[in-house]
Amino acid sequence: MSVNRPAPPGAVLGAILIFIGLAFLAFRYLDVLASADVWPLFIIGPGLVLFVLGLILPNVGMIIGGSVVLTIGTVLAWQNMTGRWESWAYVWALVGPTASGVG
Repeated sequence: MSVNRPAPPGAVLGAILIFIGLAFLAFRYLDVLASADVWPLFIIGPGLVLFVLGLILPNVGMIIGGSVVLTIGTVLAWQNMTGRWESWAYVWALVGPTASGVG
């Protein structure tokens, strides 16, 4: 009699990393992310992945970390679009206390 066991976490993480690597390879060869305006997506993406994984797996640390990284990526995307880099002088309050508190 066989028992259905879920895939070990290491195998799932390995499959995710392989998928991310293949996506980066495809983006490189297809010049999808060649624009200078898309670099904040490399911060928003992992933050979103951490946040969603923290919701799927009951892990508060991943939710807090994901919300902080996601907030940093969103703030950097806004600053990149508007050119208002000096706003970091007061926007840091969104990142540290607010994002971790919301998470």
